[in-house]
Amino acid sequence: MTNLENYIVDYYLQSEKKSSEPTLESIYDEWMEYKLLESTKANCSKIQWVWKKYYENSSIVTIPLSKLNTGTIKKWLLEQIQNNQLSDRKFKELKSIINMMFDYATSFDLIQVNLARQVRGFSKNLFTIPATKSLSEIIYSSETKKDLIDDKVGILDIRATLNQTIPCDVEMQIASSKHIAERILWYWAKLYCSQISRGEQYGKLHKTIAILFAVEPISNLKDINNQETITNVYNEVISLLAKVQNDKEN
Repeated sequence: MTNLENYIVDYYLQSEKKSSEPTLESIYDEWMEYKLLESTKANCSKIQWVWKKYYENSSIVTIPLSKLNTGTIKKWLLEQIQNNQLSDRKFKELKSIINMMFDYATSFDLIQVNLARQVRGFSKNLFTIPATKSLSEIIYSSETKKDLIDDKVGILDIRATLNQTIPCDVEMQIASSKHIAERILWYWAKLYCSQISRGEQYGKLHKTIAILFAVEPISNLKDINNQETITNVYNEVISLLAKVQNDKEN
């Protein structure tokens, strides 16, 4: 072959090699198929939402994984924190995606080292602190609720913070469920634990109120004194609401 022919062959061989190098973008679909086998549909829906919001049209997803280094990854993450004013919780959601995708890539020998998990050292001062109101209420969409309850029907309709400190969930059972008592207890405990992050003091934890409107009697709760499960909680909530309203008026 002539020099020109050799040049043309080399050019297309290099182009083919370049295009075949895995990127976050190129492995995303197969990784999601894997996650559907490994995780729940609700968790996968959350992953898809985070991907579309932060990753889908960003420059980092088109860089070959073999060309990424810890500096590039950290710089991109810092830019996302700044551009999107991320809270600590939102940042953890963001970083978990690249961590898991590198886990997948290394487990299938697409790359040899998981650099994403080596990226650390983000100051807490970088993160936005969500505003706190004396009485706040979040109404969850059906899609968000589905993600939060992991496909379990009838939990987490309204979340409120009473008196700036007490998390309160008002939950409604919309279908018959064999394990509704266990589910509300699970979510009640999860809400309690969610008040602090790793490294924070346990003294920051506050009591948590969960209120369930059920469509049928719950047999495994029948032995609990109604005075404890309904009246006391009701009076306490009304008292707190009245105090908040009085503070607002004054």
